Amino acid sequence: MVYLLIRKMHRAQYEVNPSAGVTRKDKKKKKKNKNKELDSLKHEIEMDEHRISLEELYNKLGTDPNSGCPPSKPKQIMERDGPNQLTPPKTYPSG
Repeated sequence: MVYLLIRKMHRAQYEVNPSAGVTRKDKKKKKKNKNKELDSLKHEIEMDEHRISLEELYNKLGTDPNSGCPPSKPKQIMERDGPNQLTPPKTYPSG
């Protein structure tokens, strides 16, 4: 463990330096692992909504252009996907 010497009022205090001992190689390795994790989450989504006929699209989405979707459909979608809201941004402590 690496310690950082801090002098306060003629007294020496030792505290752990969290960034000591971390090399560039370690940082690159961490970044590379993070990129691998992101790549594993990415995959192609097959979307054909823009190519199919309107009738096929209505059937695929389970809706009708005149009457809309059945009353049970919104509840099912809410249970499956959750609320339609953005994830709040990360907050960082100040200082």
